[in-house]
Amino acid sequence: MQKVHIVAGPTGSGKTEYAVQLARQINGELVNIDSRQIYKYLDIGTNKGRVKPATPQTISVQLKSKGVELPVFEVEDSGINIHLLSFLELDEQVNAFEFRELVYTVCDYIIGRGKTPICVGGSGLYLNVILHPERYDGYEVGKDEVKPLKRQRENDLAELDIESLQSRLTELAPEIYSGMNDSDRQNPRRLIRKIVDLEFAEHMAGPREGGNSDARPHPLGPEYSSSLIPPLKSSLFHNTVAAAASDNNPRYDFEIHYRDIPLDELTAKLDKRVEEMFDQGLVAEVTELLRQGYSRDLEVFKGVGYKQVIEFLDADPGGGLDLPTCKQKVKTAHRQYAKRQITWFKKYLLP
Repeated sequence: MQKVHIVAGPTGSGKTEYAVQLARQINGELVNIDSRQIYKYLDIGTNKGRVKPATPQTISVQLKSKGVELPVFEVEDSGINIHLLSFLELDEQVNAFEFRELVYTVCDYIIGRGKTPICVGGSGLYLNVILHPERYDGYEVGKDEVKPLKRQRENDLAELDIESLQSRLTELAPEIYSGMNDSDRQNPRRLIRKIVDLEFAEHMAGPREGGNSDARPHPLGPEYSSSLIPPLKSSLFHNTVAAAASDNNPRYDFEIHYRDIPLDELTAKLDKRVEEMFDQGLVAEVTELLRQGYSRDLEVFKGVGYKQVIEFLDADPGGGLDLPTCKQKVKTAHRQYAKRQITWFKKYLLP
């Protein structure tokens, strides 16, 4: 099997810098697997750093029956290319299984050019699907095996407000949402649990004999009948890319590099990074995107940093949410996010 390196760790732990050094040593190219850096225009708040179009500026990849043009960037004038950065529009979505196929395709492209892929990112959801396809594909996936993925998704959804959670559940299964009582509709934990169950349903149950997928049993119970679950949406792939069948063998020989630094040191780095984000124009970045007509309700704006800045921009003058308070809220959000990542990595990724 071909070697693929994974550089993982919490936000602010220096993954990209380490990956660039590694790439120089082993003739590698980077593959971004951060769930927010895949989006265009979100540059400062996701800490993409200094990148510029590389040579070639794009590559063509074939996914199922659809060809996709993906940009290629050079990191920090290092001569090292990075892929899967800034390729998705803000109102587009790609689920973890579709993204895995992108990662595999780009890794194959890099290997075909005689280089070594180095995947860089801190998204536990993406990491697990990439590293362990045999756990999540096919028709034998059980509840215990999918728990790490679901837990990561629950953490992501916990950043959303109650209205966004209600909207997401209504989009997935209006029948289930309408059947909930008022108390449950106002309970974020219950909403998140049902959303996650529904989102993972398509990948946990296979068709019954005879191909009648609507009649297939759902491993989470009869209340989640697959007939209530719409196809996963993705404007990029137009619903043409499904979870790939796995042969239950690892796709590559993965080698994991985990960036572990003391929590107090990480906290200081995160605080400094947030100050730099504001100095670089984080507020102006968000203001311009809203001016261009992007909705405040987009899920990408619910993430760490962007959510707090939008709250600052929408606050009434003199209402108490001034710029210093906004900065502090962003710092706190980054610290909490990093702690959740560390807990997840140590429980599910590290030996």
